[in-house]
This record gives sequence, structure tokens and C-alpha cells, in this order.
Amino acid sequence: MSILSKKNKPTKVTWYKEGDFFYVKINGKVIDGEIPCSWVGDSLLIYLNRLDKNYLLLNYANISDNEEHEAAYAGDGNELFWSKQGDGFYFYEQGLNINTQTDSYWLDTLFIVAYNDEAFLLQDYSDSPDDTLFLAVPVTEPDSISWVRVKDGFFMLQGAETITLENKGSYCNEHLIIYLNDLAGIYLLPYYQNAELYTFYKAHQLAGKDEFVYYKKDDNKYELFCNYENLGADSVAIYNDDDIIIYLPDRNTTLILPSIKQAEADNFYLPQVLSGESNVFWSTVGEGYKLIDRGVHIAHEVGDHFSWIGKHVLIYHPPTTSTYLLQDYGNLKDNKLRPALLVSDSAQFIWKAANNKCFIWYQARKVGDCEYQMVGNDLMVMPKSLKKMLKLENFAHRQDNVLRIAEVEG
Repeated sequence: MSILSKKNKPTKVTWYKEGDFFYVKINGKVIDGEIPCSWVGDSLLIYLNRLDKNYLLLNYANISDNEEHEAAYAGDGNELFWSKQGDGFYFYEQGLNINTQTDSYWLDTLFIVAYNDEAFLLQDYSDSPDDTLFLAVPVTEPDSISWVRVKDGFFMLQGAETITLENKGSYCNEHLIIYLNDLAGIYLLPYYQNAELYTFYKAHQLAGKDEFVYYKKDDNKYELFCNYENLGADSVAIYNDDDIIIYLPDRNTTLILPSIKQAEADNFYLPQVLSGESNVFWSTVGEGYKLIDRGVHIAHEVGDHFSWIGKHVLIYHPPTTSTYLLQDYGNLKDNKLRPALLVSDSAQFIWKAANNKCFIWYQARKVGDCEYQMVGNDLMVMPKSLKKMLKLENFAHRQDNVLRIAEVEG
């Protein structure tokens, strides 16, 4: 539809022609100064700066009299226009043809003009008549990420530039999410399945490169994504109260989906990444504790292999022969998961020293009744019940309460 059929004139603007020149009146008064103008077939498009509006002097080329004619209001000063010229087009801004400052391309059956980092749709370009002025429809904004669905797929744009799509994305109910390598992020195309064809929509960034995002499904189920991948099949997951703890073996990473039972279904969320070198985490539960190793509850396997060290608790896990320290355990009653400090992944004798006294634990049980002998700066210790000779290396200079591994001699 021609732009002229959509606009209402805001004020009376007239014009008349004298020879090769034209003059414009606003409410009966001739205006001074140069007026930007361009041809649209036999008509002339002009821009009036004092009104910040565009007008058409209809059939200008065929008028030779000095009679006054009414100017046809075309649009406001911030609107852009186009007209078809055979297989090409003219593109207008404030009365001037700026075609040489634009780029153009096809998106399926849509003809797009790129100008100032914005994409403009030349609506029904193929079927439009020549030499007729139309409004150029802005379909994107500078730097924004947009998408449009077509019969055989979809296109995405950043500003006015098309984005290379290296994968088809993943469906989450009606939605589509896709990783864009050029932009280093996961983007959501909301309600993609029901989107109108050839209509432009904004995409929303869900996560950056190597970051995680999950989609909450019905019945507290979920799908977990990172970059191109759906990670559900390669994970270990357990409930921890209202949360879900997920361990990803290929990434050696532990995540929390917090309060997933309360999270709204058919929506996307960022999980919490738990940081800890051992991927073993603990939390208090009443007078006890939970211990989670790579997505598996293991507290029940500790048994009586634990000891208090001030407000800390030292534990030993027999199946993995690992010793951990639950730091500040006595002061923490908030049920929050924290990393367990790995003291040793194999050695069973742990010691510390302060004020020239030593403390030794075997499989996290405190060891007493020992014989001692200084050899240089080292302390040799013989626990009578275990009949092992232990070497506390550089004992004389390590009076700092730091837990260390004892060497077993012989």
C-alpha cells in the first residue's frame, strides 16, 4: 500500500512552480532557503526542516503553470522511504536519495536495506510498482540481535548484519535456543514454534560462552545447556532438599539448580556453579552433615572416621581413601553447600604442630600414646597401637597449625 494512503496532513503546505524552480508555502507564507528534494517518478519528494516533515509535490514534472498546489504529506522527518526502480530502488532520508550509502540483500523473500546499522524492510518489493513512494519499515535496532522465521528455517541479524548460524539450535517446548559462536553466547528465540512467518522478533541472550543455562520443564524436570550442547545425558543428578545437584564428568564441574521445585515451568534459569578443586561439597543438616562427591551422597560411607579440630571437622572416606576438612563446621548451621578441603587423596596419616606439640590422625581418628624422637628438624613418631614409624618433616619450623601429610618410614 502506498505511504500516501496512510498519512494525514498535519498543516497546510502548498507549492507552485516558476520555470525550473519551485516555491513552498506554509499556511500561506513562502519559506526561504534551500529545500532538500529528490525525484520519485514524476513527483518530487521534499523535506521541510522547520516542520521536520516530508512532502510530495505530486506530478511535478508535468506541471508548467504557476498555480498553487497542495503538497501531499508523506511522513515525519525521522522516517525513511523507498521507491522501486526496475530491479533496483531509491532510498530516501529527509528529502535526499541516499541509495549509495546503503547495502541490500535478500532474506528468503524479504528484501532488506541496511543503513546506519539498522535493517529496513522494503515491504512487498517484488510486487510493488515503480516510481511510488513507500515507507521503509525498520525491523531491527543498532546492535540488537533479531530473528525472522521463514518457510525453511530462520535468519538472525545483529543490527543490520546477518549472523552466521553454525547449528540449528535446540527446541525447548515452543522456544528455540541457539549458540552463536560469533557473539559467544546462548540466545533465546522465544515462542519460535508459533512465530509468524516473515515477522522480525528480538532474541535474548541467556548465557555467555562456556556458561550454563537450564530450561525448567513440567514435573520439575529440566534440560541443561552449555554452548552447543545439551548436557542432560552426560550428567549425574541428585536432589538436595529443594535443589538439584548436578555433576558433569566431562567438565569435572558441579552445579546447583536452586529451589527448582519453586521455579516457574517453561522458563530459563542460570544454575549456580560450585567452585572447589575436589568437587566434594558439604552442608550441615541438624546435628549432622551431608557430603556430596561428584553428584553422589557419601556421608553414610564415612562412619566414625571423623574428628573435631577446634571448630573444624576432619573426615576420612574409606572407599576413596581421601581425607577432607570441613572448615568452620561448628559455626555454620545454614545448610549451604561448601567445598570440602581435600587434605589428602591417598595418605592416611595427617599431622599438625603448634607450641612444639604434635597432633596426629589416622583415617581421621586421633592417634595417641606415641613415642617421639627428634632427628635434626624432623620429628620421628611411633604410634604404639599402629606400629608405624612416622616422619613429621621439618617439625621444628612448622608450628603453624597447618594440616600436613606424615611420611611412613619402612
